[in-house]
Amino acid sequence: GGYQSAAIHGYEAGTLVLINGRRSPSFARQRADQDRTAVDLSFVPLRAIERIEILTDGASSLYGSDAIAGVINIITKQPILTRTKTNARIFLDGTRNTNLDVDFAIPVKRQHSTLQLFAGRHFFGGMDFDTLTRNYDWKPKTKYFGGLGFHVRGDKFRHDIRANHFYENMLDRSNAEFNLITVTGYNNRFFTQRSDAAVQSSGRFSVGNKSINAKFNNSWNGYHRLNTLVKRNLVTGEETPSFIGERDTTRNQLFNARGFFEIEKKRVRKNTIMLGYDANHEMLSTGKIREPKSITDVGIFAQGKWQPNHRLLIQPSIRGNFNSRFGEPILTTTQNLRFTPIIPALQTRYKIGNSMWRLSYAKGYRAPSLKELYFLFVDINHNVRGNEQLQAEVAHNAMASYKYRHTYPDINGRILAVELNTRGFYNYVSQQIQLAMLDQSTQLYQYINIGKINSTGANLDIDLTFKQHNR
Repeated sequence: GGYQSAAIHGYEAGTLVLINGRRSPSFARQRADQDRTAVDLSFVPLRAIERIEILTDGASSLYGSDAIAGVINIITKQPILTRTKTNARIFLDGTRNTNLDVDFAIPVKRQHSTLQLFAGRHFFGGMDFDTLTRNYDWKPKTKYFGGLGFHVRGDKFRHDIRANHFYENMLDRSNAEFNLITVTGYNNRFFTQRSDAAVQSSGRFSVGNKSINAKFNNSWNGYHRLNTLVKRNLVTGEETPSFIGERDTTRNQLFNARGFFEIEKKRVRKNTIMLGYDANHEMLSTGKIREPKSITDVGIFAQGKWQPNHRLLIQPSIRGNFNSRFGEPILTTTQNLRFTPIIPALQTRYKIGNSMWRLSYAKGYRAPSLKELYFLFVDINHNVRGNEQLQAEVAHNAMASYKYRHTYPDINGRILAVELNTRGFYNYVSQQIQLAMLDQSTQLYQYINIGKINSTGANLDIDLTFKQHNR
Protein backbone atom coordinates (compact mmCIF):
# COMPACT_ATOMS: atom_id res chain seq x y z
CA GLY A 1 0.00 0.00 0.00
CA GLY A 2 0.88 3.65 -0.08
CA TYR A 3 4.34 4.35 -1.45
CA GLN A 4 5.43 0.74 -1.37
CA SER A 5 5.18 0.55 -5.15
CA ALA A 6 7.21 3.73 -5.55
CA ALA A 7 10.02 2.40 -3.38
CA ILE A 8 10.08 -0.92 -5.23
CA HIS A 9 10.08 0.73 -8.63
CA GLY A 10 13.19 2.82 -8.11
CA TYR A 11 12.22 5.82 -6.00
CA GLU A 12 14.26 4.68 -3.03
CA ALA A 13 15.60 8.23 -2.47
CA GLY A 14 12.40 9.13 -0.62
CA THR A 15 12.57 6.24 1.86
CA LEU A 16 13.34 7.30 5.42
CA VAL A 17 15.52 4.81 7.32
CA LEU A 18 15.36 4.93 11.12
CA ILE A 19 17.33 3.12 13.81
CA ASN A 20 15.02 2.53 16.81
CA GLY A 21 12.87 5.38 15.54
CA ARG A 22 15.82 7.78 15.25
CA ARG A 23 17.03 9.64 12.16
CA SER A 24 20.63 9.87 10.96
CA PRO A 25 22.28 13.08 9.74
CA SER A 26 21.58 13.61 6.04
CA PHE A 27 25.20 14.23 5.03
CA ALA A 28 26.29 11.04 6.77
CA ARG A 29 23.68 9.14 4.77
CA GLN A 30 24.75 10.35 1.34
CA ARG A 31 27.78 9.77 -0.83
CA ALA A 32 29.53 12.77 -2.25
CA ASP A 33 29.50 11.52 -5.82
CA GLN A 34 25.89 10.39 -6.05
CA ASP A 35 22.53 12.12 -6.18
CA ARG A 36 20.69 9.39 -4.30
CA THR A 37 20.55 8.51 -0.64
CA ALA A 38 22.91 5.65 0.23
CA VAL A 39 22.18 4.68 3.80
CA ASP A 40 25.22 3.17 5.51
CA LEU A 41 24.11 0.51 7.97
CA SER A 42 27.53 -1.07 8.45
CA PHE A 43 27.65 0.23 12.02
CA VAL A 44 24.54 -1.82 12.97
CA PRO A 45 25.62 -5.41 13.74
CA LEU A 46 23.26 -7.91 12.13
CA ARG A 47 23.04 -9.97 15.32
CA ALA A 48 21.73 -6.89 17.18
CA ILE A 49 18.62 -6.53 14.96
CA GLU A 50 15.37 -7.84 16.40
CA ARG A 51 13.00 -6.92 13.58
CA ILE A 52 12.48 -4.48 10.70
CA GLU A 53 9.25 -2.50 10.39
CA ILE A 54 8.12 -1.12 7.02
CA LEU A 55 5.53 1.65 6.78
CA THR A 56 4.20 2.44 3.31
CA ASP A 57 0.85 4.16 3.83
CA GLY A 58 0.83 7.89 4.57
CA ALA A 59 4.49 7.98 5.60
CA SER A 60 4.99 11.71 4.98
CA SER A 61 1.92 12.65 7.01
CA LEU A 62 3.38 10.87 10.07
CA TYR A 63 7.13 11.28 9.56
CA GLY A 64 7.50 14.42 7.45
CA SER A 65 10.27 15.12 4.97
CA ASP A 66 12.37 12.23 3.58
CA ALA A 67 9.48 9.75 4.03
CA ILE A 68 7.98 10.45 0.62
CA ALA A 69 8.34 6.78 -0.42
CA GLY A 70 7.91 5.14 2.97
CA VAL A 71 9.72 4.37 6.22
CA ILE A 72 12.02 1.51 7.22
CA ASN A 73 12.57 1.27 10.98
CA ILE A 74 15.29 -1.09 12.23
CA ILE A 75 14.58 -2.25 15.79
CA THR A 76 17.49 -3.58 17.81
CA LYS A 77 17.23 -6.16 20.58
CA GLN A 78 16.54 -5.25 24.20
CA PRO A 79 17.75 -7.84 26.71
CA ILE A 80 15.41 -8.98 29.48
CA LEU A 81 17.41 -11.19 31.79
CA THR A 82 17.25 -12.86 35.18
CA ARG A 83 21.02 -13.43 35.39
CA THR A 84 24.23 -11.94 34.03
CA LYS A 85 25.03 -12.97 30.48
CA THR A 86 28.33 -12.63 28.62
CA ASN A 87 28.99 -13.37 24.95
CA ALA A 88 32.27 -13.32 23.05
CA ARG A 89 32.59 -14.09 19.35
CA ILE A 90 35.60 -14.42 17.06
CA PHE A 91 35.23 -14.67 13.31
CA LEU A 92 37.98 -15.51 10.81
CA ASP A 93 37.71 -16.30 7.12
CA GLY A 94 39.81 -16.65 3.98
CA THR A 95 39.04 -13.15 2.74
CA ARG A 96 41.18 -11.51 5.47
CA ASN A 97 38.32 -10.76 7.86
CA THR A 98 39.15 -10.85 11.57
CA ASN A 99 36.28 -9.86 13.85
CA LEU A 100 35.93 -9.81 17.63
CA ASP A 101 32.74 -8.91 19.52
CA VAL A 102 32.08 -8.91 23.26
CA ASP A 103 28.89 -7.95 25.08
CA PHE A 104 27.64 -8.08 28.66
CA ALA A 105 24.07 -7.92 29.96
CA ILE A 106 23.54 -7.48 33.69
CA PRO A 107 20.12 -7.49 35.42
CA VAL A 108 19.78 -4.96 38.25
CA LYS A 109 17.14 -3.80 40.68
CA ARG A 110 15.13 -7.01 41.05
CA GLN A 111 15.09 -7.83 37.34
CA HIS A 112 13.18 -4.68 36.36
CA SER A 113 16.25 -3.13 34.75
CA THR A 114 19.06 -4.33 32.52
CA LEU A 115 22.49 -2.83 31.90
CA GLN A 116 24.06 -3.74 28.56
CA LEU A 117 27.65 -3.09 27.45
CA PHE A 118 29.21 -4.09 24.14
CA ALA A 119 32.42 -3.51 22.19
CA GLY A 120 34.07 -4.93 19.12
CA ARG A 121 36.76 -4.69 16.48
CA HIS A 122 36.28 -5.68 12.83
CA PHE A 123 39.32 -5.81 10.56
CA PHE A 124 39.34 -6.40 6.81
CA GLY A 125 42.74 -6.60 5.16
CA GLY A 126 41.46 -5.81 1.68
CA MET A 127 41.44 -7.88 -1.51
CA ASP A 128 43.35 -7.25 -4.72
CA PHE A 129 42.61 -9.40 -7.75
CA ASP A 130 45.63 -8.01 -9.64
CA THR A 131 48.69 -8.48 -7.44
CA LEU A 132 50.88 -6.44 -9.82
CA THR A 133 49.08 -3.22 -8.87
CA ARG A 134 49.23 -1.27 -5.61
CA ASN A 135 45.56 -0.34 -5.60
CA TYR A 136 43.15 -2.68 -3.80
CA ASP A 137 39.91 -3.73 -5.50
CA TRP A 138 38.28 -4.09 -2.03
CA LYS A 139 39.63 -1.42 0.31
CA PRO A 140 41.21 -2.34 3.67
CA LYS A 141 39.32 -1.03 6.67
CA THR A 142 39.29 -1.30 10.44
CA LYS A 143 36.23 -0.70 12.60
CA TYR A 144 35.97 -0.14 16.36
CA PHE A 145 32.61 0.20 18.07
CA GLY A 146 31.18 0.19 21.55
CA GLY A 147 28.24 1.35 23.56
CA LEU A 148 25.94 0.90 26.48
CA GLY A 149 22.24 0.60 27.09
CA PHE A 150 20.19 0.91 30.24
CA HIS A 151 16.66 -0.49 30.05
CA VAL A 152 14.20 0.23 32.88
CA ARG A 153 10.78 -1.41 33.07
CA GLY A 154 8.25 0.03 35.50
CA ASP A 155 4.59 -0.72 36.11
CA LYS A 156 3.38 1.83 33.58
CA PHE A 157 6.42 3.14 31.73
CA ARG A 158 9.54 1.73 30.12
CA HIS A 159 12.69 3.81 29.60
CA ASP A 160 15.60 3.02 27.29
CA ILE A 161 18.85 4.97 27.43
CA ARG A 162 21.43 4.28 24.73
CA ALA A 163 24.84 5.64 23.79
CA ASN A 164 27.03 4.33 20.97
CA HIS A 165 30.28 5.21 19.25
CA PHE A 166 31.63 3.91 15.96
CA TYR A 167 35.07 4.51 14.41
CA GLU A 168 36.27 3.40 10.97
CA ASN A 169 39.61 3.81 9.22
CA MET A 170 39.66 3.01 5.49
CA LEU A 171 42.70 3.16 3.19
CA ASP A 172 42.56 3.82 -0.55
CA ARG A 173 45.94 3.36 -2.26
CA SER A 174 46.82 4.54 -5.75
CA ASN A 175 48.97 2.59 -8.18
CA ALA A 176 52.72 3.20 -8.13
CA GLU A 177 54.22 6.01 -10.20
CA PHE A 178 57.77 5.51 -11.51
CA ASN A 179 60.29 8.20 -12.43
CA LEU A 180 64.07 8.48 -12.82
CA ILE A 181 64.61 9.23 -9.14
CA THR A 182 62.19 7.11 -7.12
CA VAL A 183 58.82 5.33 -6.96
CA THR A 184 55.86 7.08 -5.35
CA GLY A 185 52.20 6.43 -4.59
CA TYR A 186 49.29 8.17 -2.90
CA ASN A 187 47.47 7.02 0.25
CA ASN A 188 43.98 8.42 0.72
CA ARG A 189 42.71 7.76 4.24
CA PHE A 190 39.14 8.17 5.44
CA PHE A 191 38.57 8.42 9.21
CA THR A 192 34.89 8.23 10.15
CA GLN A 193 33.36 8.61 13.62
CA ARG A 194 29.69 8.31 14.52
CA SER A 195 28.26 8.96 17.96
CA ASP A 196 24.68 8.92 19.16
CA ALA A 197 22.77 9.17 22.39
CA ALA A 198 19.06 8.63 22.89
CA VAL A 199 16.42 8.47 25.58
CA GLN A 200 13.19 6.66 24.75
CA SER A 201 10.15 6.38 27.02
CA SER A 202 6.88 4.59 26.43
CA GLY A 203 3.93 3.58 28.55
CA ARG A 204 0.20 3.54 29.10
CA PHE A 205 -1.89 5.43 31.63
CA SER A 206 -5.52 6.44 32.17
CA VAL A 207 -7.32 9.78 32.34
CA GLY A 208 -11.00 9.39 33.22
CA ASN A 209 -12.53 6.85 30.85
CA LYS A 210 -9.65 7.30 28.36
CA SER A 211 -6.68 5.00 27.97
CA ILE A 212 -3.60 6.79 26.64
CA ASN A 213 -0.57 5.13 25.07
CA ALA A 214 2.39 7.55 25.02
CA LYS A 215 5.83 7.33 23.46
CA PHE A 216 8.72 9.82 23.41
CA ASN A 217 12.05 9.69 21.58
CA ASN A 218 14.81 12.27 22.06
CA SER A 219 18.17 11.79 20.41
CA TRP A 220 21.44 13.35 19.26
CA ASN A 221 23.54 12.06 16.37
CA GLY A 222 27.04 13.21 15.54
CA TYR A 223 29.10 12.46 12.44
CA HIS A 224 32.74 13.39 11.88
CA ARG A 225 34.74 12.46 8.81
CA LEU A 226 38.36 13.35 8.08
CA ASN A 227 39.80 12.74 4.62
CA THR A 228 43.56 13.06 4.14
CA LEU A 229 45.75 12.45 1.09
CA VAL A 230 49.49 11.88 1.48
CA LYS A 231 52.26 11.19 -1.01
CA ARG A 232 54.37 8.16 -0.06
CA ASN A 233 57.90 7.43 -1.21
CA LEU A 234 57.71 3.69 -1.84
CA VAL A 235 61.49 3.33 -1.59
CA THR A 236 62.13 5.11 1.74
CA GLY A 237 58.59 4.89 3.20
CA GLU A 238 58.50 8.64 3.85
CA GLU A 239 55.07 10.31 3.65
CA THR A 240 54.40 13.99 2.91
CA PRO A 241 50.99 15.75 2.86
CA SER A 242 49.50 16.32 -0.55
CA PHE A 243 48.03 19.66 -1.64
CA ILE A 244 45.43 21.07 0.74
CA GLY A 245 42.54 20.63 -1.71
CA GLU A 246 42.49 16.91 -1.03
CA ARG A 247 41.99 17.29 2.73
CA ASP A 248 38.53 17.76 4.16
CA THR A 249 36.82 17.57 7.52
CA THR A 250 33.04 17.07 7.69
CA ARG A 251 31.01 17.53 10.86
CA ASN A 252 27.30 16.83 10.92
CA GLN A 253 24.98 16.94 13.96
CA LEU A 254 21.29 16.17 14.24
CA PHE A 255 18.97 16.78 17.20
CA ASN A 256 15.61 15.02 17.07
CA ALA A 257 12.59 15.02 19.38
CA ARG A 258 9.46 13.01 18.62
CA GLY A 259 6.44 11.99 20.66
CA PHE A 260 2.82 10.98 20.32
CA PHE A 261 -0.26 10.17 22.39
CA GLU A 262 -2.70 7.49 21.21
CA ILE A 263 -6.07 7.98 22.91
CA GLU A 264 -8.91 5.47 23.07
CA LYS A 265 -11.92 4.81 25.26
CA LYS A 266 -11.41 1.94 27.68
CA ARG A 267 -14.50 0.01 26.61
CA VAL A 268 -14.54 1.10 22.94
CA ARG A 269 -11.19 0.25 21.43
CA LYS A 270 -12.32 0.34 17.82
CA ASN A 271 -11.95 4.12 17.51
CA THR A 272 -8.70 5.88 18.44
CA ILE A 273 -6.95 9.15 17.75
CA MET A 274 -3.23 9.80 17.78
CA LEU A 275 -1.70 13.25 18.31
CA GLY A 276 2.01 13.79 17.88
CA TYR A 277 4.90 16.11 17.21
CA ASP A 278 8.46 15.93 15.95
CA ALA A 279 11.28 18.42 15.62
CA ASN A 280 14.65 18.15 13.86
CA HIS A 281 17.59 20.53 13.86
CA GLU A 282 20.58 19.66 11.67
CA MET A 283 23.94 21.42 11.48
CA LEU A 284 26.67 20.86 8.89
CA SER A 285 30.19 22.19 8.49
CA THR A 286 32.62 20.94 5.86
CA GLY A 287 35.21 22.16 3.43
CA LYS A 288 32.79 21.16 0.67
CA ILE A 289 30.34 23.94 1.53
CA ARG A 290 31.12 27.64 1.79
CA GLU A 291 30.22 28.10 5.47
CA PRO A 292 28.46 26.18 8.27
CA LYS A 293 24.76 25.67 7.58
CA SER A 294 21.73 24.48 9.52
CA ILE A 295 18.09 23.65 8.91
CA THR A 296 15.17 23.22 11.32
CA ASP A 297 11.98 21.28 10.71
CA VAL A 298 9.04 21.07 13.15
CA GLY A 299 5.81 19.16 12.56
CA ILE A 300 2.55 18.33 14.32
CA PHE A 301 0.42 15.44 13.12
CA ALA A 302 -2.76 13.56 13.88
CA GLN A 303 -4.11 10.18 12.86
CA GLY A 304 -7.57 8.78 13.52
CA LYS A 305 -8.96 5.28 13.34
CA TRP A 306 -12.71 4.88 12.94
CA GLN A 307 -14.35 1.46 12.72
CA PRO A 308 -18.14 1.89 12.48
CA ASN A 309 -18.61 -1.89 12.16
CA HIS A 310 -16.54 -5.04 11.89
CA ARG A 311 -16.31 -4.69 8.12
CA LEU A 312 -15.17 -1.11 7.56
CA LEU A 313 -12.04 0.66 8.82
CA ILE A 314 -11.23 4.28 7.96
CA GLN A 315 -7.87 5.76 8.94
CA PRO A 316 -7.18 9.43 7.99
CA SER A 317 -4.05 11.37 8.93
CA ILE A 318 -2.84 14.94 8.47
CA ARG A 319 0.34 16.90 9.14
CA GLY A 320 1.24 20.56 9.48
CA ASN A 321 4.91 21.39 9.03
CA PHE A 322 7.17 24.35 9.73
CA ASN A 323 10.59 24.69 8.09
CA SER A 324 13.33 27.28 8.49
CA ARG A 325 14.07 27.43 4.74
CA PHE A 326 11.07 26.22 2.75
CA GLY A 327 7.43 27.20 2.54
CA GLU A 328 5.53 30.43 2.98
CA PRO A 329 6.59 32.90 5.71
CA ILE A 330 4.09 32.97 8.56
CA LEU A 331 4.90 36.61 9.23
CA THR A 332 6.11 38.99 6.52
CA THR A 333 8.59 40.51 8.97
CA THR A 334 10.51 37.30 9.58
CA GLN A 335 12.03 34.54 7.48
CA ASN A 336 12.88 32.24 10.39
CA LEU A 337 9.66 30.20 10.34
CA ARG A 338 7.82 29.04 7.23
CA PHE A 339 4.69 26.98 6.79
CA THR A 340 4.91 24.12 4.30
CA PRO A 341 1.90 22.55 2.53
CA ILE A 342 -0.55 20.47 4.55
CA ILE A 343 0.14 16.74 4.08
CA PRO A 344 -2.96 14.51 4.19
CA ALA A 345 -3.38 10.75 3.83
CA LEU A 346 -6.32 8.35 3.92
CA GLN A 347 -6.45 4.57 4.18
CA THR A 348 -9.59 2.46 4.10
CA ARG A 349 -10.26 -1.26 4.48
CA TYR A 350 -13.46 -3.19 3.87
CA LYS A 351 -14.00 -6.87 4.70
CA ILE A 352 -16.90 -8.97 3.52
CA GLY A 353 -16.89 -12.74 3.73
CA ASN A 354 -13.59 -14.06 2.39
CA SER A 355 -12.79 -10.80 0.57
CA MET A 356 -10.94 -7.69 1.67
CA TRP A 357 -10.62 -4.35 -0.19
CA ARG A 358 -8.06 -1.63 0.52
CA LEU A 359 -8.00 1.91 -0.88
CA SER A 360 -5.47 4.59 0.04
CA TYR A 361 -4.26 8.04 -0.93
CA ALA A 362 -1.11 9.74 0.39
CA LYS A 363 0.56 13.04 -0.30
CA GLY A 364 4.33 13.26 0.02
CA TYR A 365 6.68 16.16 0.68
CA ARG A 366 10.48 16.21 0.77
CA ALA A 367 12.54 19.30 1.52
CA PRO A 368 16.05 19.40 -0.02
CA SER A 369 18.86 18.25 2.24
CA LEU A 370 21.80 20.40 3.31
CA LYS A 371 23.97 18.54 0.83
CA GLU A 372 21.66 19.29 -2.08
CA LEU A 373 21.48 22.96 -1.09
CA TYR A 374 25.07 23.84 -0.28
CA PHE A 375 27.38 21.05 -1.45
CA LEU A 376 30.62 22.29 -3.07
CA PHE A 377 33.13 19.70 -4.25
CA VAL A 378 35.67 20.92 -6.81
CA ASP A 379 38.97 19.20 -7.52
CA ILE A 380 40.78 17.65 -10.46
CA ASN A 381 38.11 14.94 -10.81
CA HIS A 382 34.92 16.62 -9.51
CA ASN A 383 32.90 19.77 -10.13
CA VAL A 384 29.73 19.31 -8.08
CA ARG A 385 27.75 22.21 -6.65
CA GLY A 386 24.61 22.55 -4.58
CA ASN A 387 21.70 24.79 -5.47
CA GLU A 388 20.18 27.19 -2.94
CA GLN A 389 17.23 27.80 -5.30
CA LEU A 390 15.92 24.22 -5.06
CA GLN A 391 12.23 23.64 -4.40
CA ALA A 392 10.77 20.83 -2.32
CA GLU A 393 9.53 17.66 -3.98
CA VAL A 394 5.79 16.98 -3.87
CA ALA A 395 4.25 13.59 -4.55
CA HIS A 396 0.81 11.97 -4.78
CA ASN A 397 0.07 8.28 -4.56
CA ALA A 398 -3.11 6.24 -4.92
CA MET A 399 -3.43 2.51 -4.35
CA ALA A 400 -6.21 -0.09 -4.56
CA SER A 401 -5.93 -3.76 -3.66
CA TYR A 402 -8.21 -6.79 -3.40
CA LYS A 403 -7.61 -10.04 -1.51
CA TYR A 404 -9.69 -13.21 -1.59
CA ARG A 405 -9.05 -16.47 0.28
CA HIS A 406 -11.17 -19.60 0.46
CA THR A 407 -10.61 -23.22 1.50
CA TYR A 408 -12.34 -26.26 0.00
CA PRO A 409 -12.24 -29.35 2.28
CA ASP A 410 -13.60 -32.74 1.23
CA ILE A 411 -14.68 -35.86 3.11
CA ASN A 412 -11.26 -37.52 2.64
CA GLY A 413 -9.46 -34.91 4.71
CA ARG A 414 -7.90 -33.10 1.77
CA ILE A 415 -7.89 -29.29 1.78
CA LEU A 416 -7.45 -26.97 -1.18
CA ALA A 417 -6.79 -23.32 -0.29
CA VAL A 418 -7.09 -20.61 -2.94
CA GLU A 419 -5.72 -17.11 -2.34
CA LEU A 420 -5.94 -14.26 -4.84
CA ASN A 421 -4.14 -10.93 -4.41
CA THR A 422 -4.29 -8.07 -6.86
CA ARG A 423 -3.10 -4.49 -6.55
CA GLY A 424 -2.85 -1.38 -8.66
CA PHE A 425 -1.01 1.87 -7.92
CA TYR A 426 -0.35 5.32 -9.34
CA ASN A 427 2.56 7.57 -8.29
CA TYR A 428 3.17 11.18 -9.30
CA VAL A 429 6.21 13.17 -8.16
CA SER A 430 6.82 16.78 -9.20
CA GLN A 431 9.95 18.93 -8.82
CA GLN A 432 12.12 15.87 -8.32
CA ILE A 433 15.69 16.69 -7.25
CA GLN A 434 18.49 15.09 -9.27
CA LEU A 435 22.17 15.67 -9.94
CA ALA A 436 22.49 16.77 -13.59
CA MET A 437 25.31 17.90 -15.87
CA LEU A 438 24.88 21.58 -16.73
CA ASP A 439 28.13 22.24 -18.59
CA GLN A 440 29.91 19.45 -20.45
CA SER A 441 33.06 21.49 -21.08
CA THR A 442 33.70 22.02 -17.35
CA GLN A 443 31.95 18.82 -16.22
CA LEU A 444 29.75 20.94 -13.97
CA TYR A 445 27.13 18.94 -12.05
CA GLN A 446 24.44 20.61 -9.97
CA TYR A 447 21.33 19.56 -8.08
CA ILE A 448 18.22 20.79 -9.88
CA ASN A 449 14.45 20.25 -9.88
CA ILE A 450 14.56 18.23 -13.04
CA GLY A 451 10.95 17.36 -13.68
CA LYS A 452 8.22 14.87 -12.93
CA ILE A 453 7.81 11.15 -12.39
CA ASN A 454 4.70 9.17 -13.25
CA SER A 455 4.51 5.47 -12.55
CA THR A 456 1.52 3.16 -12.85
CA GLY A 457 1.36 -0.57 -12.35
CA ALA A 458 -0.64 -3.58 -11.29
CA ASN A 459 0.06 -7.11 -10.19
CA LEU A 460 -1.91 -10.31 -9.70
CA ASP A 461 -0.88 -13.24 -7.49
CA ILE A 462 -2.75 -16.55 -7.28
CA ASP A 463 -1.67 -19.12 -4.68
CA LEU A 464 -3.01 -22.68 -4.57
CA THR A 465 -2.22 -24.82 -1.51
CA PHE A 466 -3.11 -28.50 -1.32
CA LYS A 467 -2.82 -30.40 1.95
CA GLN A 468 -3.45 -34.09 2.68
CA HIS A 469 -4.25 -34.87 6.34
CA ASN A 470 -3.49 -38.43 7.40
CA ARG A 471 -5.94 -40.07 9.76
